[in-house]
Amino acid sequence: EPLPGGPVSVFDGDANFGFNFTCHVDNQDRAVIRGKITYHDSGVSTVGGVDFPEIRLNGTVDPFFTTAETCEEAAEIFLDAALFEGTYRPQGKTPGVLGSAREGRFIVQVFDQGEPGSSDGDITGDGFAIELIGGAYGAYTRGGYIEGGNVQVRGNSR
Repeated sequence: EPLPGGPVSVFDGDANFGFNFTCHVDNQDRAVIRGKITYHDSGVSTVGGVDFPEIRLNGTVDPFFTTAETCEEAAEIFLDAALFEGTYRPQGKTPGVLGSAREGRFIVQVFDQGEPGSSDGDITGDGFAIELIGGAYGAYTRGGYIEGGNVQVRGNSR
């Protein structure tokens, strides 16, 4: 189960996300990162002319093959920011969209910019942005500073 990432408060309503990544070293001595994401936007969103009272999805992150030889080294790559993408599947009803047409792609950017409550000039905390491409929520995008929770990268392999 993904860890809670906290609310992103922009537009109308709050959006919450969580993600969990694992790392293993493959037979070519490369650290490979895989992950899952959950996302929930409680505000009303209009996507493709259809009003959605809320957006809920689960996603699978595409495997990321690094040049690192250990998972600890791979974690060093993502100390301050990460960009990842993958496939999503809506959870719940999607008016007017049925079957496999509901599935789409996502791109997520996450920024670790210090501890909660700290600020450095214009930077006021960790950030999160998501873009959905195709599927039930194609053309949806949202981002902002995280108002609760804390993005952290840990080098522990599982």
